[in-house]
Amino acid sequence: MSGLGFIPVVAGSSGPSLDQNPITVNLIAGFTAVLPCTVKNKDPATRVLWIGPSGNLLTMNEITRTSDKRISLRSPYEDDWNLRIEQVKYSDRGDYKCKLATSPVQIKVATLNVLLSPKILTEYSSRDMVVREGSDLDLVCNATGVPLPDITWYRKQKDTPNAKTHLGTGNKDQLLISNITRDEAGIYECVARNDVEPSDTISIKVDVQFAPEIDIGLETLSQKVGKSTAIECRITGFPMEVAVWRYNGVDIEERTWKYEPFVYQREENKILLSLEIRDLSPSDFGVYTCFASNVLGSANKTTLLTELKVTTPLALESKPTTTPVNFTTSTTRGTTSTVTPDPNLTSTTSSSGGIVMPNTDSPDGPAYTLNPPGKEDQNNSCSTFRYQSWTFLLLVIPYVTFI
Repeated sequence: MSGLGFIPVVAGSSGPSLDQNPITVNLIAGFTAVLPCTVKNKDPATRVLWIGPSGNLLTMNEITRTSDKRISLRSPYEDDWNLRIEQVKYSDRGDYKCKLATSPVQIKVATLNVLLSPKILTEYSSRDMVVREGSDLDLVCNATGVPLPDITWYRKQKDTPNAKTHLGTGNKDQLLISNITRDEAGIYECVARNDVEPSDTISIKVDVQFAPEIDIGLETLSQKVGKSTAIECRITGFPMEVAVWRYNGVDIEERTWKYEPFVYQREENKILLSLEIRDLSPSDFGVYTCFASNVLGSANKTTLLTELKVTTPLALESKPTTTPVNFTTSTTRGTTSTVTPDPNLTSTTSSSGGIVMPNTDSPDGPAYTLNPPGKEDQNNSCSTFRYQSWTFLLLVIPYVTFI
C-alpha cells in the first residue's frame, strides 16, 4: 500500500482526515460549479485526488491532470481542496469523488446536478394545421428540461388582445379536442415550464374549414330610375374561395361605370360583400344573387330590386275666406238701427263687391239679399245673408214697425 502512496491512518491519531459527508450541488447550465472538499491535518506526503463521473483523474494535489481548461483546483484556505468547473454543461452532471490517499482511503462524494431550462423540440411538435369542422384535433408539444417541464395549453382569445383561455396543465405533451367547431379555430400556445427560467413557448395556428353561410341585408329594395343604390350581404366561411354578386346569371366582379363591388373584411372568416349600382334604368330592376362557395359547399341568397314610383298628389282648391257680418239699415226719416246677426253667421265677399253667404242650400234658412239704402237697383253691391228663422224676424219686425 505504501508503494501506491497511501498513508496508514492509526485510530485515535491526529493524522490526515477528510470530511466524508456527501453533498449535492444543483446548478443551472452555463454557470460555474464549486465542489467542496475539506482535509484536516494534511501532511506533505498525503495526496488529495479528484475523480470525475467517468472515473478519469481530474486533479492530484495542486496539479490539474485533465485537458479540460474549464476544470481547476481552488484552495482559498489551507484545508480547502475544492474542484471548480466553469461554464457547466449538462454532460458534466454526475458523482465527483474527492479522495484522500490514506489507508483506508477516505472518500467524499459530491453529486453535480445540472439544471436545464425548458426547451420545446419543434421538430417533434405540431405545426400550423387545417382541420374540418366536426373532426378531432390532436396537438403535440414535445419539450425537454431538467427537471422535466410541465406543459400548459392555451388558446388566444380573438376579441381581447393578450387574453388567453387556459386549456390544461400537466406533464402530458398532447392536447386532444374532439368534434372541433369553427369557434375553436385560432392560435394555440404550448408553454413549457420548470424551476429554471426562462420558460419556452410555441404557437400553433389552427384553421377550421366549414361551408359558406350567407346573411342578406334586405330581401327587397326599391329606388327611382336615374338614382343609385347599394345592396350587401354578409358571408361566413373558410376558406373564402368564391364570393360574388350575380345578375341574370352573370358574375359582377369588375368595376365599371354601372357596377362597383366592394369586399370588407370583418373577421378572418367573415366578409361584407357590397354592390353599388349607378344610374338605374328599367333593365337594372330584378333579382340580384349573392353567391359563395368553397371546397365544402356553396350558398346563395337573393335581393329583389324594384322601381320606386312616386305619384303626384292632386291640387286642392283654396277655401274662400269668411268673416263675421254686421250690417246697418236706414229709414227715410233719418233714423238708423243696427242689427247684429248670430255670431255663427259669416259672409263671403263676391267678385262684384257684394257679400254672399255660402251654402245656399243649408237647412239653416233661405238666403236674403239686402241692398244699402238708395242702391236697391245695384245688383253688383248687394249682400246676401242666410239666417236662422228667428234671426230673420229680429231683423224685419223692428223695421216694419218703425215704418
